[in-house]
Amino acid sequence: MIRIITLMMMALRLIAPSSGFAKEPVIWVSSFSEQGAIHSFQLDSETASLRKLSTTRGVRQPFFIRVSSDGQYLYSTHCPEKFGGATPDEVVAFKVDVSHHELTLLNRRSTEGRASCYLGMSPDGKTLGVASYESGDVASFRIQEDGRIGHRVSYHPHRDEERRELVSHAHCLVVSPEGDFAYAADLGLNQIFVYQVDPETSAFELIAQGPAVQGGCGPRHLAFDPVKGRIYVVNELSSSVTIFERDQSQLSERETVSTLPEGFRGKNAAGDLKITADGRHLYATNRGHDSIAHFVIDDAGGLTLKSIVPSGGDFPQSLAITSEQKFLLCANMKGNCLIVFAIHGESGELTRVGMPVEIKSPACLQIVGQ
Repeated sequence: MIRIITLMMMALRLIAPSSGFAKEPVIWVSSFSEQGAIHSFQLDSETASLRKLSTTRGVRQPFFIRVSSDGQYLYSTHCPEKFGGATPDEVVAFKVDVSHHELTLLNRRSTEGRASCYLGMSPDGKTLGVASYESGDVASFRIQEDGRIGHRVSYHPHRDEERRELVSHAHCLVVSPEGDFAYAADLGLNQIFVYQVDPETSAFELIAQGPAVQGGCGPRHLAFDPVKGRIYVVNELSSSVTIFERDQSQLSERETVSTLPEGFRGKNAAGDLKITADGRHLYATNRGHDSIAHFVIDDAGGLTLKSIVPSGGDFPQSLAITSEQKFLLCANMKGNCLIVFAIHGESGELTRVGMPVEIKSPACLQIVGQ
């Protein structure tokens, strides 16, 4: 009997060779096109290959996506008409089938903003924030128990009363790791806006604005140092990264470093940045130079540029790092491809591995699982 049971177990392994693969990271990718889509892939940590799992249609020009920390819900921006046009965009909630990695539509809510380009979520998954580029505003929504998006609870148009000639372009909205503050980078006003987050209602209250990032850098995306709590901001217009020391709502600018090689004179716009979980390495994209800049973060929070590697395609729009810091993925939006890089141990150096995956206009990456 024992032999029969053993043979049956061996047979089950043979007919289900992907059972171990199911424990690998799931990569969610948005396709920013009028016939948009959200794709899911699984990453094989042994071969660095990506296997297609699912494709969800019916979401138009999904510029940004956000997956809840438990992986059960996915939220996406959606354009009923033209991105950045007169019609406000929407944020869409999906239920994730964690077994088959397919999405089921739950509901939609208007962001009341145009060119909604970033979704930020609190650590408890109860607050969803939206930044809208063209209309220059941020909004917050309460997430219901079933994952649906509740009614909008706060809305803040960005303005600078002292420099009224400037036009707001809110480009990101990130909730602090503690869940008590939200930070919005405004590329047009060249400032960081700080909001207090009400944990019970998800409402935002503006408590600090600015000061302006030096030199008109154009802050685009920001990320928290997971160890020290500092804020690092990638600047689109100056192709640089600025370090901010953070004391609750107070930010103090420390230094700004270039993401480009010395002597580069071509057109470039920095895009995204990500920091490894140990807080020792920062990666930023150069759209134009089409590369990824790798910085080492020292114990004091300073940045040292170690290398700049080709992104493997045109216009590297988004980065994502697996939780164990083994791989970095890059979405090249104009190059229509997704590239996998190996992260080498303590050095943090990047090496391109695996084969590129073709995707129409990949705009945003989210990784779920180990």
